[in-house]
Amino acid sequence: MLEPTSGHITIEGLDNRMHIEQIRKILGFCPQY
Repeated sequence: MLEPTSGHITIEGLDNRMHIEQIRKILGFCPQY
């Protein structure tokens, strides 16, 4: 995921700046190289 430039969001009550690893697990984040 890209680093945010402004603002903030919450996913399942988790702040995107504080809990990025947990959010990646929830979303099933799988980067392709």
